[in-house]
Amino acid sequence: MAEQYYSILTNRGKELEAASSANGTPVVIKDFVIGDGNGKAATPNPSQTALIREVYRHAISGLDVSQEQSNQWVAHLVVPADVGGFTIREVGLLTDTGELYAVANCAAIEKPVSGINVSLQFRLAVNETASIELKVATGDGLFLRQDANLSDLNNIAKALENLGLNLVGNWQAVQANGGKHSSGKHRIYMDWNDGDRKLYITVDETDVGELFSTQNPPTAAQTGAYPRTGGNLDEEASISLISNSKNPTTGTVIYSPMYRVVIKGRGGDQDFKDGASGFMRIVEEVGTRAYLQLQWDGFGTIHEFRFDQNGNTQIYGKAYTGSGASFLAEDGNVYGPAWGGYLSTWVDAQIGGQISNNNNWVNNTFQPRNTGNPGGGWWRDSATGLIIQAGTVAVPVSGSAGSASFSFPLAFPNGVVSIVGSTADQASSAGYVACAAFLNLSTTGAYVMVDTNASRNMDRTQYVRYIAYGV
Repeated sequence: MAEQYYSILTNRGKELEAASSANGTPVVIKDFVIGDGNGKAATPNPSQTALIREVYRHAISGLDVSQEQSNQWVAHLVVPADVGGFTIREVGLLTDTGELYAVANCAAIEKPVSGINVSLQFRLAVNETASIELKVATGDGLFLRQDANLSDLNNIAKALENLGLNLVGNWQAVQANGGKHSSGKHRIYMDWNDGDRKLYITVDETDVGELFSTQNPPTAAQTGAYPRTGGNLDEEASISLISNSKNPTTGTVIYSPMYRVVIKGRGGDQDFKDGASGFMRIVEEVGTRAYLQLQWDGFGTIHEFRFDQNGNTQIYGKAYTGSGASFLAEDGNVYGPAWGGYLSTWVDAQIGGQISNNNNWVNNTFQPRNTGNPGGGWWRDSATGLIIQAGTVAVPVSGSAGSASFSFPLAFPNGVVSIVGSTADQASSAGYVACAAFLNLSTTGAYVMVDTNASRNMDRTQYVRYIAYGV
């Protein structure tokens, strides 16, 4: 006897329908539940409150009235491709409170874990006076009998349109080789991932990755390239920038590609007036020299470093060291705290001091003389160091006495031994200097006091000559 497949209201479903007809309270249908009958064909029983063995439940995706019978409702459910590993033999409808409203059996439908979606529909006759309300999940579907091979489609043209297949004008070309590779040995599958919105390729059972396109270009990592946003090269990796062939002649100047760094908006326009940029490249003056050029452009100035093929370094500007307190100036001078400023100033001071010391040494070692005259002079004995000095002192006199300070022509290195004096005016007339005394002797000078004839007042300048001995 052929299997009978049908749907019925459960006893609880009949109670809910009767209550709905009596007081107008709607029956809210929320979930579609499926089971495997515990491995056996299932027979619906009105006393059921649950399926024999439930394997999956989900919110109903659609509920509409049958076109053949106005009192027949059709509920729809789509079982997604990633749900499966069971055989569908029984289905049911649950209310919003989780009660089994109706139950039905069906032909065994194998549902694998992946590969296809399965759309189910539940047909149920209800009391025409009952009010049925549906809580619909997102999505829709049309139940297709697995054993009918699409023969149960009511409108094939509309189905093709709904599936977008009406736009495929050459289906045979799309399915060239029956879905196989041109070699005839491998099947190729394409699948769209709604999550990352990328198209993936599978060959036979092997996932070979995503397809790249304008919408989905490859990343630098996927192609082994260095990313524009920056990153690290692999260990032992190197980068070479090689220019095209120049074919230069002697006397011309050629340039390699440059490596340039610029702060955006601060010199990137290359006017170098309000910002800064720098670059590095090789310059060859053909037949003369070649050098690595490191150039700075910014704030209206251009400066550079040159490192040539002979190991020489050329700097246009000052070369600072350490904290910047010391530098080598463009004219070759050196500035730093060790010299108290510029080295040239320090050297000048050292040479000047040494010259002064040498002069003193010469004067103290040898027997220099000045030209003697009545105003004063000195003489030194180079063997003993004895210094003899002579001079004349003008002494202003008021009444009969006067005094004055004076300096020796040459300072005595150690001190004065003795000093004697006499009047410069040799006249013996009464009223001239009668005596002179020397006080406050030092290495550089002394103090002299004079006295005239007491019987006369002499308001005039008197002159005293002296001879001083010292070492």
